[in-house]
Parts: sequence; structure tokens; C-alpha cells
Amino acid sequence: MFYKNLFENPSHIFGEVAQAARSAFIAYCNNLNSYRSVCLSLNPIGDPSFSVFLSKPKMFSNIEFANEEGNLQLITNVDSCNICITSLEDNGVGLYQFYDNISHIDLSQIQCASRICITKTGYVPYVIYYGVDYIQNEIIQNENRDYYTNNLKIGKNITNLKPIGNVLIKNSSLIIESNSFELHEGTTIIDSDIIVK
Repeated sequence: MFYKNLFENPSHIFGEVAQAARSAFIAYCNNLNSYRSVCLSLNPIGDPSFSVFLSKPKMFSNIEFANEEGNLQLITNVDSCNICITSLEDNGVGLYQFYDNISHIDLSQIQCASRICITKTGYVPYVIYYGVDYIQNEIIQNENRDYYTNNLKIGKNITNLKPIGNVLIKNSSLIIESNSFELHEGTTIIDSDIIVK
């Protein structure tokens, strides 16, 4: 039932597919039997909003920022996207905003370092680190990250807002769109690309 719902559910959202499969078994679950065991074992682990890829996924390749009448706009250039914005330092406790079925968003009201995740069925999720002023005490490994900020510093002792610690960037690609960029002591870069715009 899971795979039947996966291929028939047009959204291909993991949580929706698992729930539809469980619902299909309810009529058979009145007794202790194998149907009941299967029904009770279909529990999504991880993010239930994850979109399952049924073919090679597309990439968001033309994300852009634009100033329109003094307001910073994030433009995906792809219709019907979901955009989730969460505060970075407290993992979304201070800021959590979710927008669905949009292609652009006004970022002028965001006042803290944030993670912006753009998703759409059939696309690889795209994450932007917005307003991040420093990277400290962090390991970035096997990741592609985009940063959009005024001033980015990377090092082991550049802010008192995080514990002192080295930064390792390994097998990764960082695209940094910033007015200024500084590398400080305690930064190690191995087999990685850092592109500053």
C-alpha cells in the first residue's frame, strides 16, 4: 500500500503517503493480525514534509536577490515553491515562518540570522544562510551552502555569542554574497570551494 500510494499521490510528500497507506489498512485492523502489524509499523521517521523523488530531481539554479523600493526580495524564478524561514541560533524558536505556493518573498522584516529553505516537489531543497555574520566552532562537511549577508567572518574566536572553536570546511562548496568577508585563525579548508561575490 505504501508504494501504491507513493506512485498515485500527486504530491509525493512522505508523511502524506505514509498516512494514506495506514488509512488503507484500517478496515483490516480489527483483530491482532498481520495487517494490523503492517499498519502500526508505518511510522515516518524524519521530516514528514520531505518530498520523495521518483525521477532525477531538478535544481534551483536561478535564485536571486533584488532590492525593490528599498525592500530586499528573494526570487526563486520557479512557481509554486514552499519557503520556510527559521532563526539560526535557536533552531526556529525565535522565528519560524512558512509560506507555500509562492515564487518570491520580502526579506526586509527578518532581523536575525536565519536559515531559508526553498522546496518544491521534484526539486532538491535549496538552503540559504541569511544575515549570518560569523561561522565559529563549526564543521561544514560534504555540504553546499549559500550565504547572503553584509559581513561574514570565519574563525575560532571572532564572537562571544558562540563557544570558541575551530572551523573545518571539508569537501564543501560555499557561495558567499557579502559586502566584506574575512578568514581568521582557526579556519581549515580542505578540498572545498569558496566563492565570494
